[in-house]
Formats: sequence, structure tokens, C-alpha cells
Amino acid sequence: MNGKKKFSKLTIYGVFMVVIVGLVVLATIFSVIEIEDTVLASIDYQEDLSSNYRVYYKPNEFYNEPYLGEDGTYISEYVDHIEVDFKYLVEYSKKLAGSYEYQVKANLIAFTPGREDEELWKREYSLSELEMADFTNDSNYQIDKLVSINYSSILSDYLGYQASSPVATSAKLVVDFVANNRANYVGLDEFTYTNKISMELPIGDATFKIRKEVKDGVVRQNVKSIDDNSVEKMFILIIAGLLWVLVIFTSSCLVIVYRNDAKKISFYERMLAKILTTYDSVIVNVENLPSLTKLNVVDVISFEELLDAQNEVRLPINFKEDKRKHVAKFVLVSDGMAWVYTFKEEDLD
Repeated sequence: MNGKKKFSKLTIYGVFMVVIVGLVVLATIFSVIEIEDTVLASIDYQEDLSSNYRVYYKPNEFYNEPYLGEDGTYISEYVDHIEVDFKYLVEYSKKLAGSYEYQVKANLIAFTPGREDEELWKREYSLSELEMADFTNDSNYQIDKLVSINYSSILSDYLGYQASSPVATSAKLVVDFVANNRANYVGLDEFTYTNKISMELPIGDATFKIRKEVKDGVVRQNVKSIDDNSVEKMFILIIAGLLWVLVIFTSSCLVIVYRNDAKKISFYERMLAKILTTYDSVIVNVENLPSLTKLNVVDVISFEELLDAQNEVRLPINFKEDKRKHVAKFVLVSDGMAWVYTFKEEDLD
């Protein structure tokens, strides 16, 4: 086999493999690249909500205190009114412009005893007017709203309904401080949010406790504008796809080239290549074979016989091929003897 031709083919195969490996590495890199979203603008804000109340009794011979504090048990018959102080603080991480509005409302709700979801009657009370305010270049504002709940009047309303109702009912009063906020910050769309502070108390029971529906505390939020970099992500995805297509295309080309080369190699060439590869350690490729004149020549009919002789004398086998005629000769010379094996393409037909 032509050494240069073989080397050339191996070089081609090597180039193909280097290209394929490189494409696989690049395709893998582009497939796992993650492009993070870009934050264009961001602002944090927090709401601090709290409330406290005082219960005022009507003048009576048993309770002389001006009012009773929180977390007590109260006697409905003695309650005159309840003062509730709602506190609402908003703080932004940066200065901005906006507005806010707030109002306190109460709802008297009658329902089937034991089934608060079965609402039978409802009356709304406005405990404060709707109040609004604007601000510019500020980072915080605070609302402190004191309202008075006329408990005795609301109880009277419910007792009137209860007396005329054909079914048994229970009732509760739900008081809500509701704040609606609107803000404008550079780079962000106008954003709005609402929060409320609620409390609930039974109406019509001999005694009652007041329950805060939302516990006091701080609520933290973040508002941001994000560019998802969809164009860049699509570009990377397309590049990765094209690279994988090139991997498949180049691999297919390598397979086709290899198969075409395999078809071009004759059976003679494959057999000769097998001999040269398998017994490379004992075969010497020479420019000219030794002269057989004055030597006792033994023509062997198989390479295995020549190999047996080589095992005896431990000398290299000389090899020379006539590529044009497809004839290869292997000659082993030792002590006036020459063993010759001739491998011809025509003998394989």
C-alpha cells in the first residue's frame, strides 16, 4: 500500500475528527449558556401596618375607668363606642412621585349561626371620608387615622334587624382601613398596590373580644422592570442549533468518505495491509530485494510458512511491492537460503 496515500487519508480522517470534536465542544458550550435577565430599574418598598384601640363604656355603677385597653373581654350592654387608631407607614428605597388614598369602613354582617359564609344581611358604615394626597420627590409617607365606632348605635341596628328576622341570626362587625397606593419611578411603569388593616368583633353577644384580622407588622416588596434579553437568547439558541447541524453534517461526510474509501480498496490491498500491520515488527520495507543469485531459493505458498521460517532464523523479512502489477514479494535470507513468498492479486480471483 502506498504509504503517502495512506498518510494522506489518515490526515483527512484526523482533520474530520478534529473539526467534529471542535464543533461538539462549541455546540455544547452554546447549548448551556444562560443569559440572565437584565434589571432595567428597581425599587423596594415596605409597609408598616399597626392598629390599637380603646373601648369606652357608658356611665355605669361598676366600671369607673375612662376606657378599657386591648385584648380584654367586653360587656356589650355597657359599650358606648370604640376608638381605633390606624397607623400606616410606607417607605421607598428611592425618592419618587405618586399618590395615595385611604378610607375606613365598617360592615355589619348578619349570618346563619355557626355558618359565617352564609351571609343573610349586610349594612355598610363609613367611618371616615375618602382622603387623598399626592407627593413628589419623597421616599416615605405616614398615615395616622383615628376613628370612632358607635358600637351602641350599630348594636341597636342589628337588634332591630334581629327582632324582625324570621330566622335566628348571629352578627359581626368588620372594620377595614384600606389604603390604595400609586407610584411613578423612572424606568418603571406606574405601579399600584393596596393594603388594609382589619379588625372584627361580634355583635349581639353578651360579651365579646376584638380580633385583628391582619396582624401588625412590616410588609416588604420589590418592583422592577426586566429585559429578558429574548433576542440574545434566540441568537444563542440559533447558533447552538446550527452548530449541532454542522456536527451531524460533518459526521455524515466522514462516514461517506470512509465508506467510499473502503469501497475503493481491493481485497488484495486489504489482505496485504492486514499482513503488514499484523507482522510489522518482523517485516522490513526495502527499496530493492536481496539478489537471489547463488542462493538456494524456496518458494513458500503461504505467509504463515514464511513466518515459521522467520521464527527459526530470527531475521527480518524483506518486503517489496510492485504496485502497478499488484504483486508483493516477501523474502527471508539466511545462510545461503532464501525463502520467498509471492502475494499476487490474480491468485485471489
